[in-house]
Amino acid sequence: TEKPAAKPTTPTPKPAEKGISYEKSLPLDLLPYAIRNDKYIPIGSAFHIGNGEFLTAGHVMALDNEALLNPLYIRDSEKKVYEVDQILSYASNRDFVIFTVKNFKPEQKLELNLKPQSKMNEVVYTVGNALGEGVVIREGLLTSETPEPENGEWNYLRFSAAASPGNSGGALLDKE
Repeated sequence: TEKPAAKPTTPTPKPAEKGISYEKSLPLDLLPYAIRNDKYIPIGSAFHIGNGEFLTAGHVMALDNEALLNPLYIRDSEKKVYEVDQILSYASNRDFVIFTVKNFKPEQKLELNLKPQSKMNEVVYTVGNALGEGVVIREGLLTSETPEPENGEWNYLRFSAAASPGNSGGALLDKE
């Protein structure tokens, strides 16, 4: 079998502390090791869809948020960090963004399927950077296709596989 395509995560650099002092020492040892020692804040997942393009959830990059920290980066499963280069497509109402990154040399990709073959109650898998602890694959069922509430222009896919903070923007895969 082929090695699965790398599923990058979308971290952003931690801001430098600016003159903050505390009355008592903070119990930082209660934070997970990765959060205490990583110079990035993991905020979601993305996946390579071909031609050096990546797809993630729009809210992961929060492009319509004035407080957005720049620049944006992705990190692959080998921990290599790439700076986001261009935003090719963005829709906050559909919650997606397609982008490229600087100096990325594609090896493999996931095939994007806009017309899923899965039927209700068939097995699907969520893939994402759950809780910022690395790529996690979780199994569940496709439970419904729900029309978006405003105009019914597309369907939301609902599923029972676990999704944690950090899974946003990750792939939903079927067995194929």
